[in-house]
Amino acid sequence: MELLRNGEDTITFVYESLFLNYDKSTWWIDSGATTHVANSLQRTSMSRTLPRGGKKIKVANGEEAEVEAIAEFHLELHNGFVLHLKDVLYVPSF
Repeated sequence: MELLRNGEDTITFVYESLFLNYDKSTWWIDSGATTHVANSLQRTSMSRTLPRGGKKIKVANGEEAEVEAIAEFHLELHNGFVLHLKDVLYVPSF
């Protein structure tokens, strides 16, 4: 995600992932991401709801999506390592 000068957030993602058949609960981890986005609150350890219209993100094609909450996740990876993600944007339309 990139913060633009006018204060809007823009998200870019790996286009090739759109062609794969994967479970909706799958996480795509980007270690270089400045902001993480989730489309489910499953496995969240806590979240805080945002007021309607309080925050939106814009994807690279110009479409906007509403952020409904900000959450924290603790994801256990296959090797047993636990990845702690804070301030994850919950965007159910993703």
